[in-house]
Amino acid sequence: PTRRSSDRPGGIADSVDHVGGGDRGEGGDVPRAAEGAVVGAEGGERGADVGDVGPAVDHIGGADHRNCPARESPGDGAVTEMAGLAETGTEVWKYDGRKLSLAADIVPGEGHSVPARFIGFHGELYFTALKEPYGRELWRLHNGSPELIKDIGNSPQSSKPSEMTIFDDKIVFRANDGISGLELWQWDGTEIVLAADINKGPGSSNPRDFTEMNGFLYMAADSSGL
Repeated sequence: PTRRSSDRPGGIADSVDHVGGGDRGEGGDVPRAAEGAVVGAEGGERGADVGDVGPAVDHIGGADHRNCPARESPGDGAVTEMAGLAETGTEVWKYDGRKLSLAADIVPGEGHSVPARFIGFHGELYFTALKEPYGRELWRLHNGSPELIKDIGNSPQSSKPSEMTIFDDKIVFRANDGISGLELWQWDGTEIVLAADINKGPGSSNPRDFTEMNGFLYMAADSSGL
């Protein structure tokens, strides 16, 4: 595990201890939604059941198109989710308590941006999305419109942000800029920076399993020096 103090300048990380050995690949983590969000609501031809406690909200896809609403999170006072529709592809949708509507068609037409890893921060919805030429990068809904935060991976490589977590009034996440490997990054609402290059150079530390305790952010990470 690695810890990082909220008042440590430059996002420097300290090694706490090396618990396990062996290599661990990038793997797939479980996306985290904002507090109070409905996560993982399933839907088929009848659409999504909000909170899985009531009737189906709406039918997004056509009779021959099986949509599957996925991750949901608060945004602009509405439940926001990923869902597929033949005319728009898999994009961001929202539910305001009365109706479902398309929130952002990032890849216009039948293309898919496949948004994922939703998280709320400072009243806006952040998520990852796939769009050429950037690949999969960090986006947000800003004043109701989709906005690319930064092309971290330097096109056409995807940085594949994941493990998105709120810590010290920042979004902390794992990403690969193609130079430092898969490392710890942060967004404070103004700027995205590399918070810690734990495994120095192009090698990846693959930080994961973030947990906050007593003002520190703990995680598992790989380092060639341990």
